[in-house]
Amino acid sequence: MNPLISLVFVVLPALYAAELFTGSFSSQLWAFDEKADFGTRWVRFKVALTLRNTDRMHDHFQDVSNPMSPNYGKFLNANELDQMYGPSAADKQAVRDYFASIPEAKVTMHDHGDLMEVLAPIEHVEKHLDTSLGVVAHVHGRIPQKAIRAKTDISVPSHIADKIAFISLNSPVNHVKPRAAKSLREVENHESAQLTNVNLAPLPKYTQLRVNVSETFPDGSSKNLNASALFALTDVATASFLSDLYQIPSGMQVNHGSNQSCAEFYGEFYSNSDLEAFFALSGLPNNTISTAENYYIDLPNDQSKPGGEAQLDVEYIMALAPNAPTYFYSIGTFNPNDPVNTTSHNEGFLDYLQLVESQEYPPLVHSLSYGDVEADIFNASHNGSVAYGNRCNQEFMQLGLRGLTLVFSSGDDGIGSQIVRDDPETACQQAVPEWPASSPYVTAVGATQLTNKYLPACELTYAYPGLPIQTQLPFQCTGTKETVCSSTFGGVITSGGGFSNVLNRSTTAPWQEKAVDYYLRQANQQAYPPTSYFNPQGRGYPDVATYGSNYFVYLGGAITRESGTSASAPVFAAMVTLWNDIRLANNMPPMGFIAPFLYAIAEKNPEAFHDIVTGNNACGAGHSIETVNCCEHSYGAVPGWDAVTGLGSPNFEIISNLVINNGTAFPNLGAYPTGVAQTLVEQVTTSNDDGIDHPVVRDTSIAAMILGLLAFIMSGVLCFWQFRGKSSSQGLLNNAV
Repeated sequence: MNPLISLVFVVLPALYAAELFTGSFSSQLWAFDEKADFGTRWVRFKVALTLRNTDRMHDHFQDVSNPMSPNYGKFLNANELDQMYGPSAADKQAVRDYFASIPEAKVTMHDHGDLMEVLAPIEHVEKHLDTSLGVVAHVHGRIPQKAIRAKTDISVPSHIADKIAFISLNSPVNHVKPRAAKSLREVENHESAQLTNVNLAPLPKYTQLRVNVSETFPDGSSKNLNASALFALTDVATASFLSDLYQIPSGMQVNHGSNQSCAEFYGEFYSNSDLEAFFALSGLPNNTISTAENYYIDLPNDQSKPGGEAQLDVEYIMALAPNAPTYFYSIGTFNPNDPVNTTSHNEGFLDYLQLVESQEYPPLVHSLSYGDVEADIFNASHNGSVAYGNRCNQEFMQLGLRGLTLVFSSGDDGIGSQIVRDDPETACQQAVPEWPASSPYVTAVGATQLTNKYLPACELTYAYPGLPIQTQLPFQCTGTKETVCSSTFGGVITSGGGFSNVLNRSTTAPWQEKAVDYYLRQANQQAYPPTSYFNPQGRGYPDVATYGSNYFVYLGGAITRESGTSASAPVFAAMVTLWNDIRLANNMPPMGFIAPFLYAIAEKNPEAFHDIVTGNNACGAGHSIETVNCCEHSYGAVPGWDAVTGLGSPNFEIISNLVINNGTAFPNLGAYPTGVAQTLVEQVTTSNDDGIDHPVVRDTSIAAMILGLLAFIMSGVLCFWQFRGKSSSQGLLNNAV
């Protein structure tokens, strides 16, 4: 099936007068398994209520995120957001009453939320919604989890039809696949085998290599053994390496209220003992995530079963933003065979969004190293898919309006997305964008690695004077710099990037229009594929890139190495946490949706980024250079923005100066805006009855009001005493001191 779907940013069609028929489930990657048993009589699903004023939401979001706007940074709190864009109380009650009328149903919804969760017996749900449910499984079998979806149309009464945006029983199975990939393959342990007198000359890095092994016997004879697979040696990333690479000052830490989080899905846990070992081996002060800071829905963190994705995320976001309160969202599985009271969630990504929107003071920065194929989320033949994708984008905007930064990895399989691993023929017919990285309402991060071929000239040969003209020598560049992370040069993964097939750049991402237009006007044929291969009008991604190959990770009591944009996302997220702290220390709002800021400074201060100008994303992820699947066409790295590394990798120190700049780049950046949602965040600690210290983010505007009131009362008292003589008022001042 051709993965390219040409759409515009769509809205729900007009609702039927009598009933709303939202369609049955449809997907490229998931199909109904007729042999599968539900394994439970229960099903959980989400009901997304229709939002108000969505035509204004987009402009509002762009306005508070635009550093050139006088409204930059004027964010909303949860109550203000709900009053402006949330469903009305009457609509919430009407929808709640309808689903609560399902026999044995349990309906939950947060006060300021717009997503409702329903838990009910399958047989009653089928009858109530006039549908038939079934179990869907991944068509390639790579993903073990299964989900419950509607096999036939879903219908609801007309009196609530216009109050419902979609029901997750016919929405995409957004598996949000984790990005992290093992950098070293496991090998069999042959106890009888021994290697003696092994001598390897220094091997060059960043070059495709093959090792030929021969065995020498005592009598002097030898036997040639099999040659190794083609491989390349690269650098191992540590926290100190990354700090040096991006000019993050040594000893910098969070002290002014900034905080951050990682979200993990489907049983990805972290281990505090692994964290402690990682910090010790990294030469950093010890740090862990306390139970009080571990937000979860129904899947408590199991520290005895840490996962590579989760451990990579928390180790590096915490290492690069020391002392920042770090929160961990652990979201349940969608496997229908789980018991009803444990992890039978059917849509983990909506669970995550529902949880964040319910929090009065959610973390300011969110790092997510997960993604899916955009075409499967926005399936044009299925109204439920389109409604789901649109609503997720609206949820992203709502979080941005609250001043939160959402950082997503751009993908690990280049231009062909994750499909290229199983079906390269389909994946390489046309570019396959990934989502949410392709959403214009999040910040997408690609991956780099080091190379000695960081300029186009470094990959050339030249004729040396005095030698025959036909003698060509390699042009050797001095030192190393960043290039596109690619599986073909030992990167294990290849940076994802491209253009959305769904969301138009000029209307949804005007802040990147100039940079992307310059890229598309490149005469360099290596910059991008033929325009028939992708949607040149779409939102371009990633926005930036950071190092993504061979990270030192401590996992399960041992050292391992991980690669992926999974590493790139938390590294960039940690930088945003530090920039937020700088702004908070200067009585300024947090960064919020940071992408427009990044493009603005790149235009006026290009030195704020390390421009990556070599490499492409033709190939998927893989350890063996000879077995990775590659496409004929790809996006290439060129000067300026490109669809592989975005604006480049950040120069942290320069950007740190620009985030508080009041005149050079952003004339409208001034004193901290007034208002409930724009006041400086103060991080304090309270102790509840459970005896555990809980971090609480408070708004100091209340304290300011109290102090102002006290000052007013004091001035009145002083005026009163002044009528009684100078000596009396002086005595009061002395007592106050």
